[in-house]
Amino acid sequence: MGQSQFKKEQQECLELIKNQKFLESLQFLENMENNNNNQVNIREFVSFQKGLCYMGLNKHVQAIECFEKCYDVQSKINICQILMKINKFDKAKSLLQELNRNSENNSLILQLNGSYLLFADKNYQEAAQKFEQSLALNETFQRSQREYCFVFIVLKKLSRFYHNS
Repeated sequence: MGQSQFKKEQQECLELIKNQKFLESLQFLENMENNNNNQVNIREFVSFQKGLCYMGLNKHVQAIECFEKCYDVQSKINICQILMKINKFDKAKSLLQELNRNSENNSLILQLNGSYLLFADKNYQEAAQKFEQSLALNETFQRSQREYCFVFIVLKKLSRFYHNS
């Protein structure tokens, strides 16, 4: 497959995913994979996008299998999000430790750390600190993410209040 053909198919696939047509996208990705199995960049793209489709369909095992074929940080972040969603906090914790060692100052990783501390450890104060750090790193947060983080900053303040009383 030529580069221009790959770009065209890539755009079609991304449009399907954007419109949450996950089953159609999976079929499209299967065809891409079957026609171009020996090209690394296409395999990586297909695996990542299939992982997103399976996430959208709540097929967690398949999503993790796809993301494990990728070598980028975002794939590991996605795996960690899935593990926390299905309450596999021990596995999420070890992956978070790996991400922390290999990726400094990544706002998504800080958010994951905050979520882990909040839901697994019930450590509200430290979770709020992670969310604050994440906000400081990324000034282009969407409004909903800012509001989400704000809730945890409030939790931190409440935590201090209850510890001091």
